Amino acid sequence: APPARAAREAPLASDRGPGYARTTWATLHADSSNSDFAPFATATDVVPRWRALEGAGIVVAPVVASDGRLFVTTGRGAGQASLHALSPDGDVVWETDAVDSGAVLSAPVLDEDGDVYVGDVDEFHAYHPDGRRKWVATLAEYGARGPFVTGIIVGDRVGGITVHGQAMLFERASGALAMPVLELPGGASPLGPVPGFLWRNGLVDPDLRTLLLEALLGYRYEVTNTPAVHPETGRIYLMAAGPTVEEGAFYGIDVVDDDAGAPSMRIAFATPTAPGTGTSPAISPDGRRVYAFGGKGEIFAIDADTGEVVFERAVGGMQASPAVAPDGSVYVMAERWLRKLDGATGDEIWSREYDALARDELPAVSRLWPFVRTGEPVARLDSVVTVTPNAVWAVLLCGYELRIAGRDLVQATRSFLVSIDPRTGALLHARPLPDTSEGVVSVGREGELYVDLLAIQASVAAEAPYRFLLPGALRPPAPRGGVVAFAPAHLREQIGVGLGSAGRLLASAAAR
Repeated sequence: APPARAAREAPLASDRGPGYARTTWATLHADSSNSDFAPFATATDVVPRWRALEGAGIVVAPVVASDGRLFVTTGRGAGQASLHALSPDGDVVWETDAVDSGAVLSAPVLDEDGDVYVGDVDEFHAYHPDGRRKWVATLAEYGARGPFVTGIIVGDRVGGITVHGQAMLFERASGALAMPVLELPGGASPLGPVPGFLWRNGLVDPDLRTLLLEALLGYRYEVTNTPAVHPETGRIYLMAAGPTVEEGAFYGIDVVDDDAGAPSMRIAFATPTAPGTGTSPAISPDGRRVYAFGGKGEIFAIDADTGEVVFERAVGGMQASPAVAPDGSVYVMAERWLRKLDGATGDEIWSREYDALARDELPAVSRLWPFVRTGEPVARLDSVVTVTPNAVWAVLLCGYELRIAGRDLVQATRSFLVSIDPRTGALLHARPLPDTSEGVVSVGREGELYVDLLAIQASVAAEAPYRFLLPGALRPPAPRGGVVAFAPAHLREQIGVGLGSAGRLLASAAAR
């Protein structure tokens, strides 16, 4: 039986999850539930403020401390810093190369004391907010092999699941191993194609390029996603490879004490799924269901207590984690389409595509140009969806469909940060980005938005053998990566966001 939990109808009362920082964006997907939700209205139109860490392909947007400081990871190679602390203005406050380039796979996670935790290829690190090392754990000392794909906090413990399926939790205070390592019983995921021309210009450590792309796409490794942690019960949920390459598994893992009070992890359930997904699960606002994508483009809801499948829907989903709003609705991406679903039934509320933006921003190309499929510009989703009460945020990639060897490919030309009406799916505003994202849009404490630029699609457009199949004027410049910050575009919205931020600070102080 799962840990005891009070029956409820309303959303969970907990903030980001026990042990997590009480801030807008404490980890890769915002909170312990992986909701990708920021709990206050943002401006719906924004302008760029600054760009930092150019020359680095960044997998995940910065996490945000309670004082507005940002923490972000990169992975350019030996001798270069891989963990960076930035001021709200984008200046480097401190950085360290003691964390190796494997940190690019892992978003920092912030705890309630402001401390920062991040994994790399073979270690798990803890830092104080000012850059002083708190502790470091060497995974091999416990028979484990890294890296983690973003750490998790379970109360007074922190750790994660390595890509090889080893669950580890350490004491947050000391770094001591809190309980025995749990080995998941699965094997490896299916192998997939990894183009050798990605990130040739030093955006990513050459020794990590293959591992990084395989982890992002759910290939080869047993676990390639960030687990969710139930804010009330502490149960850990994750997608993983099953016992064969034809099977996947959705796990629920509990931390329990034996009769002598010694803690350990145990598998509460393992629900069979389709193989080959790198997407992270997300917990419903009432804590009753967990959502995830299978490897065949289907979204499914799992009962958080029993592990039974509540519903499964074929939505043509892509390798991007679902986002969950407080009203229980779920946002899923399907390359061309953004779909909003009823979280209880899986029924579609609305579905929208955004080719009109591409047609507004790009010219049509003659179909006589070799390999061009239609000549009309198209738009594709290129990030995880971020939800706020008044807007949904995402990155749209605009380009052209090419047909090569019987396959349809989209050649990127331009990229945009867009705001979308959560009621209808209508596009509200679009702002150009200098590179493609393939990541996350995180939200700052005063409504700032941060977009990471991993530049996978930009690298393909610049380096792929078929890059010459479009006219030269439609080929994007060489990618430079980094992270871009946006602020409200209009004074009225900026004042509104500022007043909302002040109200949140007062409410937080009163709660304490």
